[in-house]
Amino acid sequence: MEGPKPVSAAQGSASRNPDETEANTRKLLEAARRGDLEETLKLAAAERGAIRAEVMTYWRGRALHIALTFGHLHIVDKLVQLMSPNDLELATDSNTVLCSAVLNKDENFNISAAKCIVAKHDRLLTLPTPYYWIPVTWAVELGHNELARYLYSVTPFHVLRPENGKYGADLLVRCYYSKMFDVAVDLLRRCPRLAMRNQGQGAGDNLLLTLAKAPSSSLDQIRFPSWKRWFYERIHVHLAHEFNLDEVVNPVAEVNDSIRDNYARSAGSDVAVDLARDCPKLAMRDQGAGDKSQFPSWKRWLYERLLLGLVGNIDNLLGIKKIREAKLGHQQYLALLRATCRGVTPLNDKEIQESGIRNAIFEAAKRGNAVFIVEALKVHFTLYAIHDEKRRRIFSLAVEYRQANVYNLIHGLSAKPFLSTSIDYFGNSMLHTT
Repeated sequence: MEGPKPVSAAQGSASRNPDETEANTRKLLEAARRGDLEETLKLAAAERGAIRAEVMTYWRGRALHIALTFGHLHIVDKLVQLMSPNDLELATDSNTVLCSAVLNKDENFNISAAKCIVAKHDRLLTLPTPYYWIPVTWAVELGHNELARYLYSVTPFHVLRPENGKYGADLLVRCYYSKMFDVAVDLLRRCPRLAMRNQGQGAGDNLLLTLAKAPSSSLDQIRFPSWKRWFYERIHVHLAHEFNLDEVVNPVAEVNDSIRDNYARSAGSDVAVDLARDCPKLAMRDQGAGDKSQFPSWKRWLYERLLLGLVGNIDNLLGIKKIREAKLGHQQYLALLRATCRGVTPLNDKEIQESGIRNAIFEAAKRGNAVFIVEALKVHFTLYAIHDEKRRRIFSLAVEYRQANVYNLIHGLSAKPFLSTSIDYFGNSMLHTT
């Protein structure tokens, strides 16, 4: 059976008066909202211009936008076939049809709808939407991870390069905030300059500044009580997906509840695994106990319901789950930070100046982000002596903003006497700022 033919933009509704055209358009939008395929196709064929028309009803938009909003995939599929590529670029409130697909909360639906739309007109992948974001950035922002990975895989990479606008830099920052580290690391691997792109006045921070402004409380285990620090230092974060970024890796925890549940049933919990590794005698004693399958059924029931359940809840009882998540976040942060810092050539003064790494170090000093400063100086050690427009150096800023963890870094530098006695533009030393 031959499918519906696209409606040309030249085809209109001149044969009808405006009131009748608007009435038919409203009927079409209502049919699309209800998911009535037969009525939708009938009205679209009777009133050629209605499929492109935008009418203010309870739901502002065109028929395809309405079908996408209410999740009617069968309507979406037919309307996409009927519309020309130019029709698909028509926006409602700056939202293209691909953006409307992304905004739907049902990820199974929005992936299918996005594939249908992209197959017809892939240029929509590169058309900006509200906030000047392209669809993949919106998918990341809204937490539609699988949709975001699909859109990232089909978005032309040249669009994301820094010389072609802020799309790639924005996507990189949103990936960091949304914890989509696989996409973020891939972006850095393919184009390290994205992390340092100058976003312009009022356009938001690039990844370098975003990492510098990360709260020090989320990166420093010293803020934990002593017993939690003990657990923090000994808990092992599972690493996976090593990338071609020297030592940079992408650490991941158990990615979903089903994996976590299976892991708990088979091994008791992550705590049990760590104890078995750190205390071999415990593991040997467990092995000597034999397989639980030799127990009578009622003992197996008790073993599975009580013992494993108790051990599995140790994480929550002691707060170990939060400690593990904190360490995981720290490792992920380090992976991106190291990849970002390696993207700046240490011996290229012009590149260092344009990258904004100096300003990022100053921001880190003001916020107590010693981790950022340490990793930046590992790659660009000479930056320890930089100063801002008021000739304040890193450690002067640390004193002024009361960031002891940053100031303490001075004790490991041979230039400590020089740095501790330096004065700013107004002739003030560190002593004046305390």
